[in-house]
Amino acid sequence: MPRFGRPPRRIGPPLFPGLRRPFGAVRPLAPGPIHALANANRLFTAGHFGPAAEQFEMLAKAASASKLPFAPRLFFQAARANWQAGQIPQGMQLLRTGLGILLTAGAIGRVRQIASSAADELDQLGHAPEAAEVRKFLTDIPAPAEASAMPPAEPVHPALPTNCGKCGALIRTNEVEWIDVQTAECAYCGSPIRPEKI
Repeated sequence: MPRFGRPPRRIGPPLFPGLRRPFGAVRPLAPGPIHALANANRLFTAGHFGPAAEQFEMLAKAASASKLPFAPRLFFQAARANWQAGQIPQGMQLLRTGLGILLTAGAIGRVRQIASSAADELDQLGHAPEAAEVRKFLTDIPAPAEASAMPPAEPVHPALPTNCGKCGALIRTNEVEWIDVQTAECAYCGSPIRPEKI
């Protein structure tokens, strides 16, 4: 199992005002952090992976210091940007930090989701040893409790836009959480996402 370091300490004033318990009721980020996150997403989309990685890591550390539920995914975004920039060890450390926060909170489902996505992306980038390390970590996670024999049917949700209208993050259907049948929640800024009007 990968060794997880302690959550990073905040230096200077918080970017995200207000403290909140991890994974409590989510409210969208304030305009300042959303602007910074949107800039990081623009850098990533434009292929400026090094600067994007720095922005995502700064945001992740600030979110972690303020105990915001977006912190683990921001660490994952920082890891993704580092991998694209060729900084594999740094990206792996950021991934471990994000997964460590989730493990501490007992969010095993999200740990499995993010770790599985990370392993697939590392494989696609040609980093098989790192992908194998993440998959080995997955096998060491305690198995979830047995589901009922007949789980309730999932509601049919509409198609969402490709990007969050607030922070610009790529919308991945396996990352959003649905607030209701028509509205999802951005995994990175908490803004509501609804189907585009045709």
